[in-house]
Amino acid sequence: MEKVSYQDKLDFSKAKKPEIISQIEMRPLSKEKIKKAKEAIRKLKESWMGQQEDTNAVEPIYDKLYYQALEIMEEEDLVEISGVAEIKLD
Repeated sequence: MEKVSYQDKLDFSKAKKPEIISQIEMRPLSKEKIKKAKEAIRKLKESWMGQQEDTNAVEPIYDKLYYQALEIMEEEDLVEISGVAEIKLD
């Protein structure tokens, strides 16, 4: 199917079904290799957890000014002003 151009007719007469791969037999791992693999996984997990703790140690998003603004907004409401304003255009 190399060198095929747009709208060329494709010839599938030479197509073959893929060969079925027989099951691969693996030798069982020795106890020593299993032990080493478990140790490597444990170390990887510990390093990953350590990195997670480092990312949680980020400085807070809000600073002192933010909290001061919250206190001001939570104070008593301002006295309501009523009346009519006149606007003069010269």
